[in-house]
Amino acid sequence: MVTFLAILASIWAFGKTICAAIPATVWIFLAGFAVCLCLCARCSCDKQVAVTYPVVSVPTGASIIVRIGALDLRRSTVSLQGIAAPSSGTLATASASNLAKEAGSVIRVEPMLGSWFAAHDSIQGVVYGDSGVLLQKAQLSAGLAQVEGKVPSDWTAAQALAQKNKIGLWRGGK
Repeated sequence: MVTFLAILASIWAFGKTICAAIPATVWIFLAGFAVCLCLCARCSCDKQVAVTYPVVSVPTGASIIVRIGALDLRRSTVSLQGIAAPSSGTLATASASNLAKEAGSVIRVEPMLGSWFAAHDSIQGVVYGDSGVLLQKAQLSAGLAQVEGKVPSDWTAAQALAQKNKIGLWRGGK
């Protein structure tokens, strides 16, 4: 970092003597940019960043329509990664209704690696409701969704408990 600042100082001195035509604001911007680069080099950028979104609607038991963008003018679909919910019938309606209740008005999404905006501008990840409840696990515990693919063991346990208690999807003795 010291070397980087020394290079920046020499560029500043060069700019003041040789490139006097460049406004000072440009050099101040470049200096700020260099400081940001130094700070970013020190941070751990391999961590996932959670993002909050205002909820617009809940069309299914495994997806939520949210507002995105600087002014919340655009809409996108957040898919609850790792679960599948019924797409038609009374269980589909119950699943979407339960998800809407658990989600509240704002959700927090922790994207899975390699899945951010994976397909058709859809956001995928682990999703929490505004009360902090993990929505995937809530849907599985209520028997209104089933695991899909590789998921954490507590999600599988939540589904197994719903199956054991014969609730939701598992009411028919499946």
